[in-house]
Amino acid sequence: QIHTGLQHFVIRPAQPNGLPLSLPTLADCLKKQRYSTHIIGKWHLGFFKKSYTPIHRGFDSFYGYFVGAVDYFTHMRNVTISYINKQLKC
Repeated sequence: QIHTGLQHFVIRPAQPNGLPLSLPTLADCLKKQRYSTHIIGKWHLGFFKKSYTPIHRGFDSFYGYFVGAVDYFTHMRNVTISYINKQLKC
């Protein structure tokens, strides 16, 4: 994280940032060895452009969320967390 400038906090929904496309993910490396790759959970590596999403970063499938604080049962984002983040200027 420190080498990419992403060490301070997770990438927020409106933030135009992500893991640089020049850096391979583990999935990219595994694909070269002919593995199938799948991800379940949160993706905190950026999603402001399609090229930054898991399917375009080496994963065959993705089941999860692009942002944190999402309830796994209702699939709704926790508004309280969003409000706290705004107050903290995170």
